[in-house]
This record gives sequence, structure tokens and C-alpha cells, in this order.
Amino acid sequence: GEEELTQKVVPLFAMLQNATVTQKIRRATVGNSTERLILVRDTNRLVAEAAAKSPRLTENEARQISASRVVSEDVLRIISSNRELVRAYTVKLNLVTNPRTPFTFVSRMLPHLRLNDLKAISRSKNIPGAVVKAAKQQMERRK
Repeated sequence: GEEELTQKVVPLFAMLQNATVTQKIRRATVGNSTERLILVRDTNRLVAEAAAKSPRLTENEARQISASRVVSEDVLRIISSNRELVRAYTVKLNLVTNPRTPFTFVSRMLPHLRLNDLKAISRSKNIPGAVVKAAKQQMERRK
């Protein structure tokens, strides 16, 4: 009989790389977690923000995104302003220790951190000076 052509298997990363912006936004909004974690690092702001605003974004994904140093400030701002995601302690801690998180959001989360984490932040060299200073002030208030 007849010959059937089989589709070539394309890796997810390559498929997303070749997609148009609207396709990427669609995938970021309704796609699976792997697609969101790839698209949140996209160079196009609209795509990255769509992945961060996705209603299917889970706490575990937010934990991974907030710990990543390569995501944009806008994505971290979106995660910081989402109350359901920031409810998790590890997300708060990751956002505070991420140098790209805007200071206004960091200052709101510092009072909710444990004392031993505040001590670690005050000694860290990878965190902006303003955050270190605010962590030290928070420790002084608790004493």
C-alpha cells in the first residue's frame, strides 16, 4: 500500500524557539509546566510576563522561577505581587535573595523571614547592599 509520512520529533526547546510571539504567549498561558519554565526566560517581555501570569502557575514553579537569576525583573515583580504564590516561605526567601527582585517587594517580605535566614542574608555577598542593610535593621528590631 500507501506510505505514511511520520512527523519528525522536534525537541520542545527548539519548537518553542521557532514559534511566533503569539504562539509563545498562548503556550505560556495554557501550556504545561516545562513550557512555562522555558518561556519565562524568553527575551520577549510579553512572553515572559504571560508565563508568570499564567493561571496554571504552581507554587513549585514559582519556587524555581524565583530562585533563578536569569529571569527578568518584571517576572519577579509579577510573582512578588501574587499573594497565593508568596504565601510559601521558600518563594519569599528566594525572592529576597534574588538580586533582581525590586527592593520595594523585598522590603515587604523581610519581616516575614526567620531570624537564621536574616542572619544569612546579612552575611551574604551575592545580595544587594540595600537588602543586607534592611535585613540587619530587621534583626535589630527583633532583639
